[in-house]
Amino acid sequence: MENYLKDLELCEELGDKQGTAIALGLIGQLLNIQGEFHRAIEYLQKDLMLCEELSYQKGIAKAVNTLGDIFFNVQQYARSLHFYNRAIEVTRQIKNKLVLGFSLVEKGTVLLETGDWPELHKVVQEAQNVAEELGNPTSTLKPAC
Repeated sequence: MENYLKDLELCEELGDKQGTAIALGLIGQLLNIQGEFHRAIEYLQKDLMLCEELSYQKGIAKAVNTLGDIFFNVQQYARSLHFYNRAIEVTRQIKNKLVLGFSLVEKGTVLLETGDWPELHKVVQEAQNVAEELGNPTSTLKPAC
């Protein structure tokens, strides 16, 4: 964590906005892993705002996907779905099929938890199609029903 904070400080001093956004995102991801969800959200929201200002789509996708993870972890499923849907939208725009596949699977996990079977079926089908396009048809989410 100490190194990430030093990187953040250095990027801010240099006026490197993209570097600052990346550092904020890495700190947010680390805090998420450590279970410090409130602090993680603060860093990721700053990251997201900066990425949006820069039109840095890859950073936006990463930030909203991680926010989806956090809200899933704290069982705020509607907020989690909001962020996963945004990640799916951005990854479609930038044509990043690998991250799109992961975001679909993560959305599917929320839908499985909430019991939204019709939507889950659609998401699983799309995730399977993406996996097949990537040449890995066995890496899809399998519903428990």
